[in-house]
Amino acid sequence: DCNVNGTPDACEVADLSVADCNSNGIPDECEGLAAQPPTPEAPAFSKNRFLSFVPGNLPLETALRVTFSDLSPPFDLFNRQTLWVGPPVRVTEHGGSVDPRTEFESFTAAPLRCSPFFQDWSDVGLVHVFHEFIVPGGRYDVQAITDSCDPAVESSFSPRLSLLTAGYGDTVTDLGDNPPGPPDGSVGLVDILAVLGCFGSVEGSITKARADLEPGCLDLLINITDVLSAIAGFQNLAYPFTPTSPDPCASTCASPFR
Repeated sequence: DCNVNGTPDACEVADLSVADCNSNGIPDECEGLAAQPPTPEAPAFSKNRFLSFVPGNLPLETALRVTFSDLSPPFDLFNRQTLWVGPPVRVTEHGGSVDPRTEFESFTAAPLRCSPFFQDWSDVGLVHVFHEFIVPGGRYDVQAITDSCDPAVESSFSPRLSLLTAGYGDTVTDLGDNPPGPPDGSVGLVDILAVLGCFGSVEGSITKARADLEPGCLDLLINITDVLSAIAGFQNLAYPFTPTSPDPCASTCASPFR
């Protein structure tokens, strides 16, 4: 009973309640071979269009799976479907640019895709994941799996990290703190001003991942569309985008990376 949970290792391995991807009869967690669960951003800021987390820090070839767990209509049609985090890319915090080769700070963004992408994530740090079906007011579960494991076996995955996206247009509590306070469940003038600050690349403004609100396909820029989205949330309008395909894998969004 190497994990000291009261159940013999052989029983856990036999009933697939633990991963044993090298088939040596020892739970992978006891050998340091199991995928670590992602950890939340610290401090955690829910976002409209991104899932932000830190991948597990073991130097293992790992893929990250995102499950659409509880989405608002009409996206609830896709509940329980899964996609995978794709290759991460550095993006500038400058509101009007994607290329990180500027004097501005940068962050790591990664799109979702249909097939697993394995890499050593231990040096990546905080990553902001996006897709047209990462939408306001949803719950998403993120899990990791190593390249030696079978994705068809659920016990091969790490425990779940559940992440919530903020309500449409909700970006901050106030602008008095640095960084500005997290979404507070309501949309007011302060949320619009927060997006405007990022639009102008104002020092001390919210990050691009918090200000990128445009519906549908993200461009990883902050422009007038994002400002108008904050205004729409302030006016209590519905999120103005509906699924264009019955399959999240069939996204026609062009890559914002260039």
